[in-house]
Amino acid sequence: MGDFFKNLNDKLGNFMVGRNGPDTLSRWALGAAIVVILIGTFVPSLILTMLSYALLFYSIYRMFSKNVTARRQKNEKFQAFLARFKGGRNTGGGTSGSASSTGRSANASSTASSSAQTKKPPAPDKAKVRFTCDNCGQSLSVPKGRGKLKVTCPSCHHQQTIDS
Repeated sequence: MGDFFKNLNDKLGNFMVGRNGPDTLSRWALGAAIVVILIGTFVPSLILTMLSYALLFYSIYRMFSKNVTARRQKNEKFQAFLARFKGGRNTGGGTSGSASSTGRSANASSTASSSAQTKKPPAPDKAKVRFTCDNCGQSLSVPKGRGKLKVTCPSCHHQQTIDS
């Protein structure tokens, strides 16, 4: 019986390769669908039923989608939207939660400018060797100290040997 579940897990893992998987927006849509279903049990309504089906479909669509870049952009926008409601904690959505939608006060703008001054640019990764693909010019990197590595470019699939 253990082999059955291991095989099922392997097949599901292979199926999900190259797909979006569960992200923040799909989890919120799934949670909202469950809440709407629970409300629908006490207040039967065709509108609530259709809304719950729509939210479930949207959540499943996002998880199985192969257009990962479009789903990632939408998820980042959603995380930026959520960051406005989390007070001072920013989830990495790229926007500051201190600005209001109607405009900035003097205190809010000074807070935003001081937080912008404290952010440091990302440090260069010293444990990697950076190079460009000989065929297409794509910027690539490999770990340092691994000897000679045969690297395949993800863009054009050109193979080249790099001494790290």
